[in-house]
Amino acid sequence: PSATPSVNPTGCYDYIDWVDENGNECDDYTTLLCLTQGQNQNNYGMNANEACCDCGGGTFNIPSSTPSHKYNPSTLPSTHPT
Repeated sequence: PSATPSVNPTGCYDYIDWVDENGNECDDYTTLLCLTQGQNQNNYGMNANEACCDCGGGTFNIPSSTPSHKYNPSTLPSTHPT
């Protein structure tokens, strides 16, 4: 991952440490790859369509080095219903 966020002319930032399950970064995603695989490659709780500007995702705020997870599952089991 790059040390600085990628920015396109719209002011959108890719999540800088995001990679898909195959090790591809946002810079590796082309328009075709976004369309065919962007919704399938999850990592850090998001996929390329959410993490990468070229896929329609990214952020307009300077991102943290690791995106926050969308889901925060509990590590404790739930109680049994009564």
